[in-house]
Amino acid sequence: MNSVRLILVDLDDTLLGRDGAISSANKAALAAVMARGVRVTLASGRMFCSMRPYAEEIDLPATLPVIAYNGALGRSLDGNTFWHEPLPNPTARALLSFLAGRDLTVHLFLDDRLYVKEIDERVRLYMANSRVEAEPVGDLAAFLGNGCPTKILNMGDPAYLRGLQAELTSAFGARVESTFSRPYFLEIMAPGISKAAGLRRLANHLGLAPEETMAIGDGPNDLAMLLEAGIGVAVGNAPPEVLARAPYTTGPSDRDGVAEAIRRFVIK
Repeated sequence: MNSVRLILVDLDDTLLGRDGAISSANKAALAAVMARGVRVTLASGRMFCSMRPYAEEIDLPATLPVIAYNGALGRSLDGNTFWHEPLPNPTARALLSFLAGRDLTVHLFLDDRLYVKEIDERVRLYMANSRVEAEPVGDLAAFLGNGCPTKILNMGDPAYLRGLQAELTSAFGARVESTFSRPYFLEIMAPGISKAAGLRRLANHLGLAPEETMAIGDGPNDLAMLLEAGIGVAVGNAPPEVLARAPYTTGPSDRDGVAEAIRRFVIK
């Protein structure tokens, strides 16, 4: 064993293959390191309720937080919330006004539930991928009221969303944090939110240094976490801009890249 004491693993296109399942090899590798005392958790852009079935499938400890919503929420399977940093209500309302009338589908995440204006094809795609149900509520701003959403996700054409992110940065500056989890998912959170910040928070809670952690991911929303960890590994199916900057790379998600990384860097 080396000095890795905590492993953070992304879900989509990392631990999960294209079929949306965790391979037997990846399960076995995670079980092997946990049996040796290494803590393992998940770090995803997903909702906590969408992460729970996978956390239970790999037998994560009920008291160890998973990192949800790109780092905005740290919550354990026993229901204990370690941190939660939603968007402030005035910022969220300004965002909904900024996004209104554009060629995209807005997803509003509030109290670990998903709300949309209406169910369209993009929403159906999101529900199928995340295995959660969206609740159509019409006018999102009117529905939000005084609430503070954990995240606002926008689905649309990748090129359009890249331009929208530039507009967003110009209009909101440091009031928000935005990232891509997939080319057609532009995610907006409170300022300072990232998986890297979630890694630091969790490591501090466990009394560990970031150097004692390992992170495995694929998306642009994973890159900061890969650079923050003592060992940061991008799976082989990550986009070129992530592969170019990740400290290490491994096989693709469909070829047990997580298991390969664990065998290479943790169990030798």
